Amino acid sequence: MARLQVEGEVKHYVVGFAFNQKDEVLLVKKIKPSWQFDQWNGLGGKIEDGETPHQTMCREFTEETGQAHLNDYLDWEHKATLFGFFGTLFVFYARGFSHIFEALPKRNDVDEEMKWFAKTMLPGNMVYNLPWLIRFCDEQRIKAPIMIQEPDSDNN
Repeated sequence: MARLQVEGEVKHYVVGFAFNQKDEVLLVKKIKPSWQFDQWNGLGGKIEDGETPHQTMCREFTEETGQAHLNDYLDWEHKATLFGFFGTLFVFYARGFSHIFEALPKRNDVDEEMKWFAKTMLPGNMVYNLPWLIRFCDEQRIKAPIMIQEPDSDNN
């Protein structure tokens, strides 16, 4: 499976999983970066200088969906921080009422497909760590963010 290879300084990213009342999660079928091409992923991206992870999550949700006003209805909760060969990944979760998501387009402004999936019917072509991250994020018993060290890429 393709993995992100980062040269030089450590990169910092966010990924978020938005759930609706039907217990579905919103995923986007990525075009870029190339290692994610044609794979489903959560919403997210790189943290820019001066941004907090939470600010980045809100910005990335707006950029990827084109729906800035929805951030007023979503409370992005930091669930985990993953440290790995790719850099640092801050994982977020939000749940919203189904009616607030009705305006979401089927494709975003860079022509990536967006689709709701039942947690029990996730697509096969997802970024490698999504199946367990999605289940983890929707686990209501986890109240504080946890830190996870992923294995080195040489050991996979």
